[in-house]
Amino acid sequence: MIAYRRNIEQLFQTFRRVLQPETLFIWTTALPVSQTVRGGVILDTIRFLSDVLRYDILIANDFCSRVAVDCGFDVLDLHFELRRHIDLREADGIHWNAQAHRKITSLLFQHICKAWHVVLPLRLSVGFRSLHANMMKHSAEPRGQMDRSVGTEARRDESKLTTSSLQKQ
Repeated sequence: MIAYRRNIEQLFQTFRRVLQPETLFIWTTALPVSQTVRGGVILDTIRFLSDVLRYDILIANDFCSRVAVDCGFDVLDLHFELRRHIDLREADGIHWNAQAHRKITSLLFQHICKAWHVVLPLRLSVGFRSLHANMMKHSAEPRGQMDRSVGTEARRDESKLTTSSLQKQ
């Protein structure tokens, strides 16, 4: 784990050094995995690690997010956004279906629009609203919990990316 942390810190320092200051760099957290992971990702020789993989992902997401924020980069917490949409995960326990990927695309698109101060056209805002409503059908989570902010810690309040906040702009 020490080597992983050092490599992540070096990675972000390299990004900071080589990217132009005006570059929008968005770090996304790893998605939740199932308690029982199946498939080619988990080889028989490391199958015992599948029991703790989901906890390792939480720890790695937290560490990477903190380093990204410390380096001034945006963080989109996909783990948080999809944690209540487990029914959208494929049977292997790792991959996600098309509806989940549409949600991810929507979150990225909204984040970029907010960062660049672009207001979504009404037809797109309405489309995102219907997507959000469809996602809520698959979730037991109340709407208030869905509207969590994304982005860097320093801009957390500014980066609240809900369809309603984008429409108000």
